[in-house]
Parts: sequence; C-alpha cells; structure tokens
Amino acid sequence: MIQHHPDDNLLVEFASGGLAWGLCLLVSAHLEKCHSCKLKIQMQERIGGGLLCQLAAAEPAPDSLATLLAKIDGEAPSPATLLPQPPPAGPRQAGYPRVLNKLLHHNPAMKWQRISRGLRACRLITGQQRYEICLHHITRGQQVHQHDHGGLEITLVLQGSFSDAQGIYHAGDFVTRHPGQVHRPTASQNEDCLCLSAVEAPAQLTSIFGRLLNPFLRFRPA
Repeated sequence: MIQHHPDDNLLVEFASGGLAWGLCLLVSAHLEKCHSCKLKIQMQERIGGGLLCQLAAAEPAPDSLATLLAKIDGEAPSPATLLPQPPPAGPRQAGYPRVLNKLLHHNPAMKWQRISRGLRACRLITGQQRYEICLHHITRGQQVHQHDHGGLEITLVLQGSFSDAQGIYHAGDFVTRHPGQVHRPTASQNEDCLCLSAVEAPAQLTSIFGRLLNPFLRFRPA
C-alpha cells in the first residue's frame, strides 16, 4: 500500500497546469498507482472549473485572433517538439507507469552508468532543462553513498523498496527531499530497487572522501 504522496501544494500546481514539466512526469506516474491522490486531483479540478465559471465573460479585442496567430507563427518549438521522434513501438516494460513507457520510447539508446557499488543510473531525455530525470537501480542489500541535496530531489519507487533514516519506501511511494535532508538509501535485502528521480541540482556527498568527488559530480538536465 502506498504510504508516501506528493504534498497538497504540489498537487494543486499539477491540477492548475503550473507544475514544472520534469515534476509532472513523476506526479503523473504516481497518480497511475495512487487512487487517493487521483481523487484529490479530480476534486481540485472541479473546484478550479467552478471558479472559472463564476468569472464574468470578457469581450475579446477585435484583432485578438490575428494577434494569436502571429504569436503562434513566431513561437519557438515547445519542449515536446524538441524530443526526438520515437522509434517504432516496442514491448512495454511490465509494471511501468504508462507515462514512463511513453518516455522510454523517446530514449531508444538508454545507457546505464555505474555510479558506485550496487548503484547504476540512466539519464533520460525529457525536453526540459530544469530537472535531471534519471532511472536509478540499487542492487538488493546495497547502500547509496550518504548525501545531501543542492536542490529539490523527488524519487518515485517503481519496483522493490528502499529505506533511510526517515522511513521505508515501497513501489508507488513518492519521496521528497529538500536541501539539508541528508540520507543514505538502502535497498531491501530480498529485491533490487528501481526508482525514477528528478533533481534540480547535483547531490552533495557528505563523507570525507565524497567531498573530494563533489566538484566532479555532473548535473545534466535534458
């Protein structure tokens, strides 16, 4: 059962269309598995729709259509159009959220990189430049290096589970960490853990040796 969810402010931003695209990916994936958050979104959308209906109608300017068309002609491509054309549809990953499977179609040449013992990462192209979106795979029983965060880090557990000093997180859990929240994720002993993460700054390793490596840690949103 899912125990950890996006906070209400994040859900309000999502329902209003104001949430950053990188975070929308993780919230959308969580909503596919979480009935309670889906109900919250539906309620917020009804409230927002009701407020819009109460607004007085405004007369459009006579040249509004021409202005809109001119603006469309002069706009830069949206983030979605910057994504490479997807390859022919292949088999979907069983158990993955639909939004992630769609994203994986835009990442046909996925490259997994070994970060440390027991930890591998695969950076995904998402068409935005604020958050780095990665898949992280932690081998059963292995620990990630203890680290802090230079910015927001959100992790959605896809398969397996991991724990840190703040709790235990299972498939579907939505875990938020802010700068100053130091933790050391550890995968469960009986199953590998797969997560989808969004970070807005590189992690900061807190061990003596890790601090020597911090200047070399890369942050590459795409």
